[in-house]
Amino acid sequence: MAICSFRFWTVLAVLAALAACSGMRIVDSDVRSFAIAPGIAVPANYRFERMPSQQADSQRQERIEAMVQDALDQVGMRRSDAAAQYSVAVDLRLARDPRAPWD
Repeated sequence: MAICSFRFWTVLAVLAALAACSGMRIVDSDVRSFAIAPGIAVPANYRFERMPSQQADSQRQERIEAMVQDALDQVGMRRSDAAAQYSVAVDLRLARDPRAPWD
């Protein structure tokens, strides 16, 4: 009877330990957004500025700029590369940890 109880508690402890390790990982995100400054008179014209590293993958950068352009259109800003009053620089970074944080 005592051996059966010992096995039961051992199996239960192992299962509890395995269940604890299989939980969901923490997803951490850092998003920064800025409202239009009080000194900017809307409607205002802007253009996108690209760093040399962003020019290498122009299709990816164009997709990112399209999302930003939609957001700026909603607040009254208009894209005008020829007659821009402001420059907009957009950067998107994604980082993956090669290991679990508890390693």
